[in-house]
Amino acid sequence: MIDISTILSPLLQLWYLLPIVIIDNIKTPENLGSIIRLAGNLGIDNIYVLNQKNNFRNSKIKATASTAFA
Repeated sequence: MIDISTILSPLLQLWYLLPIVIIDNIKTPENLGSIIRLAGNLGIDNIYVLNQKNNFRNSKIKATASTAFA
């Protein structure tokens, strides 16, 4: 388990320079793929997934986030 403060502390100091997406405890790979696609369309390259308990298949995420992986 990752302590969220170890990730957020340095990032919060640079929040205005570095657009990021932090996803906490996502349930379905389709939702993760949609968030990745949206972040890619907005030009956000930094996505952090915290507290991930499910083992998602990459193909399902890639199918939903199709344009982000092009």
